[in-house]
Amino acid sequence: NKIVNCCISSVIILLYAYLCNFSPSVVRAGIMAICFMLSKALHKKYDSLNALGLAGFILCIFKPLTALDIGFLMSFFCVFAIIMINPVLTRFFAIFLPDKIASLIALSTSAQLGVLPFIAYMGGSINLLSFMINIIVVPLFSVLYPFLFVVSMLGAMMSFWGVLLQAVNFMLTIISKIATFFGHAGLVIPLSEMGFGLVLVFFLMLFLTGRYFMIEPVKKFAGFTLSFLV
Repeated sequence: NKIVNCCISSVIILLYAYLCNFSPSVVRAGIMAICFMLSKALHKKYDSLNALGLAGFILCIFKPLTALDIGFLMSFFCVFAIIMINPVLTRFFAIFLPDKIASLIALSTSAQLGVLPFIAYMGGSINLLSFMINIIVVPLFSVLYPFLFVVSMLGAMMSFWGVLLQAVNFMLTIISKIATFFGHAGLVIPLSEMGFGLVLVFFLMLFLTGRYFMIEPVKKFAGFTLSFLV
């Protein structure tokens, strides 16, 4: 039963958010996941941008200062960029790459663009090889993270399951070494801090690129080009 399934899954998501001390990024993901399950249970169309907006609205209603939290901003706009430009980039990379590789590169590129202004704000830099890191690390985490969650729950009830955490630790060590290896590469570009106006134009550019801005392709390209030049 889809309704029962949605209720049970929502309880598990809320429990997980509690274990993470209701950190903004986890609550944002949890609300979006619950919206997705509700849409399936009620036979409605899921809209990821509306779900993201609802998550941001709920977070800021209960904790208004969340809007100033750098972790929330990076999480929120990373997902915003993925929603906006990931489909466009996937189609572009699929022209000359296999679908799976194109999808991973598009996802990585979208996420990097979403957090770019905040990395610049913190005086950071961008590693051009980070796209390669994500192609390796994201598939590993997609398997490792659910496994870690299940083993942690089982270990809390029956301690002998805790032995499996050694395997998780081994995989996390490998991921750390991969990140360190690519992180020491010389392809690093320092970023200059973006002003508030420039950040607005940057995200406007991402919005103009996405499927939610529904105008003729020529006008869309003109708006994107103008934003890019600014």
